[in-house]
Amino acid sequence: MTFARQSIETFLFQIAGFICNAITGMIIVQALGPTDFGQISLIIFYLTLFYVIGNFSVGLGIIHHMGRGDHKVEEFAGNALFMSIISGIGMYLAFLVTSYLFYESLYKDINRIVLACAMFLLPFYIINYLFSSILQSVLKIRSYNLITQFSAIFILPLVTIAALFGHLTVPEIITIMLVVGISGSVFALCSVAKITPSKWKINLPLLKSLIKDGLQIHIGAIATFLYVQINILMINYYLDLTQVGYYYLAYSLGNFLFFISVSVEAGLYPRVSSENLGKAVDIATAACKQVLWLTAGVAILMGVMAKYIILLYAGSQFLPAVGPLIILLPGLTIYTISKTLSTLWVRKGWFLPVTFIACLTAVVNIILNFTLIPRYGISGAAVANSLTYLFNGSVSIFLYYKFIDHHIWRLVIFDKSDWIFYKRFCTKSMEILRQVTTRLAL
Repeated sequence: MTFARQSIETFLFQIAGFICNAITGMIIVQALGPTDFGQISLIIFYLTLFYVIGNFSVGLGIIHHMGRGDHKVEEFAGNALFMSIISGIGMYLAFLVTSYLFYESLYKDINRIVLACAMFLLPFYIINYLFSSILQSVLKIRSYNLITQFSAIFILPLVTIAALFGHLTVPEIITIMLVVGISGSVFALCSVAKITPSKWKINLPLLKSLIKDGLQIHIGAIATFLYVQINILMINYYLDLTQVGYYYLAYSLGNFLFFISVSVEAGLYPRVSSENLGKAVDIATAACKQVLWLTAGVAILMGVMAKYIILLYAGSQFLPAVGPLIILLPGLTIYTISKTLSTLWVRKGWFLPVTFIACLTAVVNIILNFTLIPRYGISGAAVANSLTYLFNGSVSIFLYYKFIDHHIWRLVIFDKSDWIFYKRFCTKSMEILRQVTTRLAL
């Protein structure tokens, strides 16, 4: 499968996931209201935080090492399963300790039992992450897409049934997440098993190397998560769950912009990792400007229609989210530069510099949030995040200028090859859509 076809197929999967997530979110937000939506937002925040800490960013190490072809897939699979179990259990125990010692300060207003049940997903989330990285590395992009969009596709019908035949509550949503999360992990394991006819092995030297490489960027990954989402925790500290609900809606809608960059990144990481440096730079540069301008177009449309999107999506009770959504859009658009160029940083093995940049960005974000949230509420939180995204994108452009190519205009200005790409993209898209339509008709 060519890179263009991989990107198109991933793009279509992203659209399907986008539609499913949009409908699911609409059902949940209208069923729960601002306060309970704020509670589910905090539960997801803590679940994601422990997951990010516990995965040690080994997925990037898997992509890096598998691109070199030094070890068999069976060894990566065995190590991934072993690490998922050990790390998942370890993170759950860490949650129990923090819950016992700091519940009132860290987890205030969250149902203790529901939160504890949600945390059972930790090992399964890590399995999905590591095994999807294996599939991405061997360019099994269709299986990779199915795993990454598994939750989006299958949570929707269950949430719909729960809303139609009962009262959709926070505990019911967590139960649905557990069922789908476990099922997705089984699918991920089976997908990798199909391409590994031999028995999976635990290769401790390889595991040590994967963790070592991952740890170089892991602090950066944690820092990235914090500067993206820590203001949700700070809004709850300074304000209340209702304001968390307003802001998280704006944040969630804004993040739909990333479906374009994620579609490209799925095929870009292994492609850039396996090419020589000159070719890798050309590929990443072309992808960067295409993602940037496509995202900018969608962001402008979302900004103009923000009020009506929120009215349709969540109802008039969530109209306070309009301002934060509009404020977030410019920063989210520029942030796609960092997301796309990160494929080059991984290719060059710049794990420690990337970690430093992420930590610096997190410090900037925390200072801005502490300054702006008490004074301006959720609008201040949106300004803090948007400025942080702009700062991070500017640093990525500087790195590109300093170490890759002085012609930074290549990141934004189209040339003849880009127009040829779009022509091929449209042709391939129509071809795939015809194939899908034909299969559905049969």
